[in-house]
Amino acid sequence: MLKRAPLIPVLFIAAITFSHQSIASNFSYDYVEIVRLQSETDVDGFDLEGDGNAIVISKGVASNVAVFFSYQDEDFDFDIEAEAMTLGVDLYKSISDSSDIVLSVAAVQVEVSQPLVGSDDDTGNIVALELRNRLAKSVELDLFVARTDTFDDAVTSYGFELQLGSSEGIQLTLGYGKSDDSEVIGGGIRFNY
Repeated sequence: MLKRAPLIPVLFIAAITFSHQSIASNFSYDYVEIVRLQSETDVDGFDLEGDGNAIVISKGVASNVAVFFSYQDEDFDFDIEAEAMTLGVDLYKSISDSSDIVLSVAAVQVEVSQPLVGSDDDTGNIVALELRNRLAKSVELDLFVARTDTFDDAVTSYGFELQLGSSEGIQLTLGYGKSDDSEVIGGGIRFNY
């Protein structure tokens, strides 16, 4: 299992990478993605299964910079509901004709509720490093590692997203993410514009 990674080395590597002159990116950062999620989370020895939906909207705003917004709503066992809204920025750089490296920094608002207990919310942050790889003309594989800090706890996760279809049109997506206490699988559709 991946342990909590120190943030300073990740930011140092990203700063060195983004400081050099860039190659034009061959990836779309202008898209809307709709995802169906299935998850399993361990909370104090209890396994909670959940399912839900997410939407991600991304827009390139400058050379090598995109902004994004996401909303996720998930229902778990025992009538537990979780919502998360994220607003962030992607800094990306092409490292070859078929690969981009992406540093994402975002603010996240999370709310967890259960009818008998009430609700709790928090504002935190997410820092992620992603490697986007074009394996074939219509096949993209993205690998990521992320650090999420909410509710006075920092969690490191890692995973992948496979995208099938044209990056100039519609893509089908399949993703998997894992941290110490949870696993998430998602499938969806991405509309590049």
